[in-house]
Amino acid sequence: GAGKTTALRSMILCLSDTSKRQVMVIDKTEEICGPSRGVPMKLGTRVRKIVPGSSPSSHSFKSSMIEAVQNHNPDYVVVDELGSKEECFAVATAAERGVRVLATVHGKCIEDLLRNPDLNLLLGGTQSVILAATEVEERRKYEGLEDNMRKTAIERVKGPVFDVIIEVDRDQCRVIRDV
Repeated sequence: GAGKTTALRSMILCLSDTSKRQVMVIDKTEEICGPSRGVPMKLGTRVRKIVPGSSPSSHSFKSSMIEAVQNHNPDYVVVDELGSKEECFAVATAAERGVRVLATVHGKCIEDLLRNPDLNLLLGGTQSVILAATEVEERRKYEGLEDNMRKTAIERVKGPVFDVIIEVDRDQCRVIRDV
């Protein structure tokens, strides 16, 4: 693809060895660290790995995330290819507990995350609200909206999981600091 996983590996190595941070990788596809059997990728000395669903006794993604946060006390949790509501909820829960999260998600831009009901939780989640007549008038006045503005709006439920988002394309990256 566009190089998301490769960029993630570089960030892991930098956090682990340069910044001396404890990094926990939830490697559900075994793309980040490589296969459990065979030669693992060198990602730093302070990296631990959990592979959800790798054996009949292994954990789900959610329980792997809980184990990582509660038992391993990481500074960072790293996940590749978030895609389900369960995964996003688990990542949001880890972030609420003070663990910083590095993750990749498929989409071309931040707007794709907002439109996806499973992924928009990463940006704080959204809900539809009914606006009071005075609020509609205020928004018309200050935002220069037309008279036929709807009386509903989409609002963020809570803060985003990430402080920064990096959109990776084959030829360029775009850094979004105001998530």
